[in-house]
Amino acid sequence: MFFNYIYLFIYFFFLYSKHNILLTYNNIYITFHYLFINLFIFFFLNIFTFVVSTIVINK
Repeated sequence: MFFNYIYLFIYFFFLYSKHNILLTYNNIYITFHYLFINLFIFFFLNIFTFVVSTIVINK
């Protein structure tokens, strides 16, 4: 569970930096499109890391 929070902080830092880089180009459509794609990717990544961590802890 602790490792999931580490992945979460790393991912949101990455998302924030990419979002700021895209905002400098003043293209709002691309920034929001990228943001929603990353939220979906993060949702599945978090489930995957949670399942893997629980399997490793149970073993």
